[in-house]
Amino acid sequence: MRPYTIDLLQPWIEQCRAKGIRSIAFTDHDRYIAGVDFAVIDRLREQNPDVQILAGIELDNDPLTSTSGVRWVERNWARFCTRFGSLLQWGE
Repeated sequence: MRPYTIDLLQPWIEQCRAKGIRSIAFTDHDRYIAGVDFAVIDRLREQNPDVQILAGIELDNDPLTSTSGVRWVERNWARFCTRFGSLLQWGE
């Protein structure tokens, strides 16, 4: 698991921009929530106002991690909306 950092995620945004893609969603399975950092997502939005940046979590159907994933989503619910069974964070 690699935690979210500007250095990790910025190249993806640059590739979107180079290809004319105006929106990107960074998503991970809930077993990787320890690496999700909404402050990094917020900073990326500030630094890249021309690209819509979303964040999401896919809840695993795993008896070992599902409960903690659901609890994490509940604590962060205000940052998400439901999409196709996955949870995506919409920018302010």
